[in-house]
Amino acid sequence: MFCKHTLDAGFGQFFTILSYVSWKRGKYLGKVNKDGASQICPNCDAHTGKKTLNIRIHSCPECGYTTNRDVAALQVIRNRGISAVGQMVLENAY
Repeated sequence: MFCKHTLDAGFGQFFTILSYVSWKRGKYLGKVNKDGASQICPNCDAHTGKKTLNIRIHSCPECGYTTNRDVAALQVIRNRGISAVGQMVLENAY
């Protein structure tokens, strides 16, 4: 019953410590929105649609880019992080 609350609290504390260590070492740390990352092509930013969990391969119908679904989602998150550097990020956006 309290597992999700405990997990959220633990992750929040980890992020606080990580933010402090990054600030102390002069490094940038920011959050990006993870929602919908598996539905977007990291190569051309086309919306590829919702996939069921048994589909493990990302294949874009627009540009033909094919890779593992998890790798594609991580690439989308990385691209969002790179584009967010130097921009104002809203605190409640994630």
